[in-house]
Amino acid sequence: MRSPKGAKTGMITSAIEKTHGSFHIADIQRECPGVSMDMIRQVLKTMKASGQIECLVRGQHAQWQKTNKGIR
Repeated sequence: MRSPKGAKTGMITSAIEKTHGSFHIADIQRECPGVSMDMIRQVLKTMKASGQIECLVRGQHAQWQKTNKGIR
């Protein structure tokens, strides 16, 4: 059985909403089993472009943080 369209994006967004302070991609992977790293990166990129999150540290151990603009 397939997930409804947008279900994985919703899981990722929900996991980010629950974070306090900064977070890593690995934190989101733990909260969203079955979601690929590429999907997580795609959602992070979209959210960054809309100003909802920002990247604090780039690279292998990248850190992300929600912005004041928040998540809708």
